[in-house]
Amino acid sequence: RIAARVAELEGDLIALRRDLHAHPEPSWEEHRTTEVLVPPDGQAPVYEGLRVAVPNPVTGERQLAEFGRVYAGAIGVRAAGSAVWMQRSLEEVAAMQVPVDGMDVPPFDHPTRESLEPAIRRALRYSGHWPSLGWMWAAEAWVTEAWELAGDVVMEMLGSAWSGPRVPAVRDGRLVLLEAKHLRGERVLAPTLAGWAEFVALAQESQVPKQELRAGGSLWWERRL
Repeated sequence: RIAARVAELEGDLIALRRDLHAHPEPSWEEHRTTEVLVPPDGQAPVYEGLRVAVPNPVTGERQLAEFGRVYAGAIGVRAAGSAVWMQRSLEEVAAMQVPVDGMDVPPFDHPTRESLEPAIRRALRYSGHWPSLGWMWAAEAWVTEAWELAGDVVMEMLGSAWSGPRVPAVRDGRLVLLEAKHLRGERVLAPTLAGWAEFVALAQESQVPKQELRAGGSLWWERRL
């Protein structure tokens, strides 16, 4: 009976995970389906979508931060007001000294085009280096919304780079890898879980060499094909 009930709830739990911005305090069931990074020495565990208030190491004033994707013993983090995500190790998370009373703070700075566009342009201004944004480490709910709002700005900046990354796109139903400046109406796959799932499905029949597909997937999503 328990297994049947879990199966019934699976769709709701997945939807809840992808909507953490609307539900800043996940249910107990959701906590059990979320990867958790547990720092040593008794610090509070952190997980994707968690928003916290942490002390500034210099001034002691509390600063807001949001945690993103957990992967290979590391986690994404962004400061309030920032559109750039940084990868942080277990030791770096421990050094943040997240206090118990600073956990699960209310939602802050929902992404808007007005806030995202200047940050994207700053991060990609000189190199067009996609990893500079760190969106492969972003919380899924955040990056889904950010891509919908300002994905075109990202592609504009990548397209203006002298030598940008080859991005995964769909042309006539087939998967291709193209530099942004060479795109001619192809649909770029979003750097989200939904985009990754489509990439994996299309890769099965793609004419692109597997080694190139693996490199493209790793660059765009930080995931292994």
